[in-house]
Amino acid sequence: MPDSDDTLAQRLPTILGGVLATLAFVIGGLWVSGRSGLPSPQTVLSMAKPAANPLSGPVLAVGDSVLLGAKPCLKGTDVKVNAAENRTMAEGADIIEQKAAAGELPPRVLVALGTNSPFGFKVLDRIMNAAGPERAVYFLTVELPDSYTYEGDVNQRLRAMPGRWPNAHVIDWNASVFTEGLYPDGIHLNPEGCQAYANLVLQGVQRA
Repeated sequence: MPDSDDTLAQRLPTILGGVLATLAFVIGGLWVSGRSGLPSPQTVLSMAKPAANPLSGPVLAVGDSVLLGAKPCLKGTDVKVNAAENRTMAEGADIIEQKAAAGELPPRVLVALGTNSPFGFKVLDRIMNAAGPERAVYFLTVELPDSYTYEGDVNQRLRAMPGRWPNAHVIDWNASVFTEGLYPDGIHLNPEGCQAYANLVLQGVQRA
């Protein structure tokens, strides 16, 4: 039994430390798979507010309408969003190659494409060749309704990139997505999804 002077105020730092440690463990697990019985990203990622300056350098994020939906929640961070509706992986590769040729590619590149059409490794390798070995490149997996039959092929190729290129990384939105964060189309982000997606991105680009 604790001593009489072992008050709640004295024990509060220890209690809070345990809570924070548990939260860190859960977030780490969510990174691997948000669909394995762990609390949803809606519950956990909303609590994991990014620090004021969480990144060590600027990040160029090239994406489609899904990333465009997360742009308001990435405002004020080092992630600079270049997103457009209906953009394909090939069009994203063109942008990255152009910026690399102009000397405008930052140390970190994030690719959030694959919603609008399937692609092969050739275009992914174009992105990696343009980035070069000195940059970290992060690929976000996609979440699509069952009617989009190419979702599995898209995510399989994206998840294979770290095995092909040592400076490639995967941020697994598909493994962490939750239905409450999506509009009825099952693709685009509502306000809750915007924050969860943005938080996942900010955590992911710190994992080089």
